[in-house]
Amino acid sequence: MENIHVVVTHTDLDGIGSAAVYIRLGSKDEKYKVMFVEPNELPEILEDLWEGYKGSLKKLSIMDLAPNPGNIERIFVILKAFRDSGARIEWFDHHEWDEEAVAKISSVAELRIDKSTCATGVVASSFEERDQYIASIVSAICSLDLWRFHDPLSPWLARLSIYRRDDLWRSILLEMLVKSGTLEEVITWGRRYIERVVDRELSLYNYYRKRIRIVNVDDVRLASVVKKHREISTSNLAHYILSISGGDIVLVINPSGPLSLRSRRCDVRMVALKLGGGGHRPAAGAFMKVPLLHRILYRLGLESPLHSYVLSRVAAAVRSTGCMAIAPSI
Repeated sequence: MENIHVVVTHTDLDGIGSAAVYIRLGSKDEKYKVMFVEPNELPEILEDLWEGYKGSLKKLSIMDLAPNPGNIERIFVILKAFRDSGARIEWFDHHEWDEEAVAKISSVAELRIDKSTCATGVVASSFEERDQYIASIVSAICSLDLWRFHDPLSPWLARLSIYRRDDLWRSILLEMLVKSGTLEEVITWGRRYIERVVDRELSLYNYYRKRIRIVNVDDVRLASVVKKHREISTSNLAHYILSISGGDIVLVINPSGPLSLRSRRCDVRMVALKLGGGGHRPAAGAFMKVPLLHRILYRLGLESPLHSYVLSRVAAAVRSTGCMAIAPSI
C-alpha cells in the first residue's frame, strides 16, 4: 500500500481551517486523507487508522483536538505504535492540556500548543512561509473560535461552515479554502448558502428564547437549551442565550450526547473536566452518554426528561467546581 499522510481534525470551523492551512502550506502536492472527528471519537478513529494502514502511514497530523484524562492512555498507546512503525506524528492544538498529557504525547509526537490563538493559528505559525490569505483565514476563524468577534468576515465564514453538518460539506469547504486566493472569494462562492443559513437562523432565535431553562446552582446561574436544529451554530446560540438570559454559564445540549458550555465569568473547562471533557476557560465541552430511555422519549417528542437528566449532571459538576473566575485577559 502506498505511503500516505492522514490529517485528523475537529469537525468545526477551526478544525476545517486548521486542515486547510496545513494542506496549503505543507501538503498541497502530497497524497493526503482528511478525517473529521469529535474529541470523544479520537481513540476509536486512531485505532481504525492502525487497522487500515499500520506500517504504510507516512505522517499523521492531529489538529484542534485535545485528549482528556479518560482517553489519554489509549491515544498514547496507538500513537506510540504508529511512531514505532516509522510514522511521523504531529499534533497542533490550542486547548488546555494537563502536564501528564503533554509529557505522554510529547514523547511520541511533535506537539505544538499555543493557547493564545486558535488551532488554525497554531498550524499557520508552524510554517515560515505565510501570506496575507493565510493571515485572513487565521483572523476570521480565531475571531469566532476565541469569542473575540473582531473580524467582519468571521460571521460569514462561520455560517458557511454550518450550511450542512456532514463530512462531504466539510470537505467541499476545505477544498475551497485550499484552492482560493482570498477569503472574499470563498465567501462570494458560498453567499447563497450563507443567506439560507441566516434566514433560518433568525427564525430559530425566537424558538430557543422560549425554551431556555434557568436553574441556580449555589451562586451560579445556569441557563440551558436542547439544540435540535443544524441551521444555527452552537457558538451563535450560546452567545445569544448568554446575552438574553443573564446566565453565568450556558449549556447547549445535543441530544446525541455532545455538550457545549460557555461563560464570560466562570471557568467552564473545570466543569467540563468533571464531565470527562475539556476545552478553554470560556468555552468547553464534553460528551455525555444519555440513557436509552431518555433518548427514546426525546424521539417521541418528550424533551424534558433528557433536558432534566443532563442538567442534573452538569449542576452536580458545577456544585463541585463552583465558579472559578476567568482571568481578565480572556
